[in-house]
Amino acid sequence: MSTCIGFPQSKNLISRRMKITCPYCWQSIDIEYLTTSTEPVELVTDCEVCCRPIKIIARRKPDGEDPSIEIEAES
Repeated sequence: MSTCIGFPQSKNLISRRMKITCPYCWQSIDIEYLTTSTEPVELVTDCEVCCRPIKIIARRKPDGEDPSIEIEAES
């Protein structure tokens, strides 16, 4: 289950898939997230392996490259 927090209302959404490492169990998992061309997105999703919440912050780069991603344990 995942929840977007403070997600901007925009028609310029881009869906991406990528692998991340869970900060709790260190397993590699696939995620799908939405980004916009201008706003950072904060996503909280449960790890598919250990079910603990993971906080993901995606920031789009102005040149259109893949966004920078921060992964941390949700407290």
